[in-house]
Order: sequence, then structure tokens, then C-alpha cells
Amino acid sequence: MSLKNSIKKMIQAHRTGHHEVFTTAVREVIALERVRGHNRVADELEKALSNGVGPTAKKVTPLPNNGKNTIQGSKAVPLSK
Repeated sequence: MSLKNSIKKMIQAHRTGHHEVFTTAVREVIALERVRGHNRVADELEKALSNGVGPTAKKVTPLPNNGKNTIQGSKAVPLSK
């Protein structure tokens, strides 16, 4: 798996609250960094991962879609998934 795909997987897992998928993606990045000889980076990522105490994703309540943004009343920009 590529670094780009692993990072995308981490972001999606974080957004959806899938802790196991997030952890798997971090482990993929750690493995890729080891293959590249970046052991210090891999060690730091492993340390950061092991210091976690579990899922930290919080449920986000979306703002009501009234067609306007809160910044100067400009139109909202739809985001794709």
C-alpha cells in the first residue's frame, strides 16, 4: 500500500470513528517507513500509537444547511465524499 493511500485511509477512519481501521493504517505507515529505512520515524509513530488510550473521535453535529455560510453570509460550498 502507498503512503498516500494509508494517509487517506487514516483520515476517513478518523472522520467515521473507526478506531481499528485508523490503527491499521498507522501500522501500514510504520511498515512503509521501516522499508524505506526511516526507523526513527517508525519508532516515533509506534510510540505515539502506543501512548493512545483508545478511540478519541468525537461525534460531530453538522450545522443546519440553510444555504449560507456563517462567514459574511456567503453561499456554502458543497463538499464531495
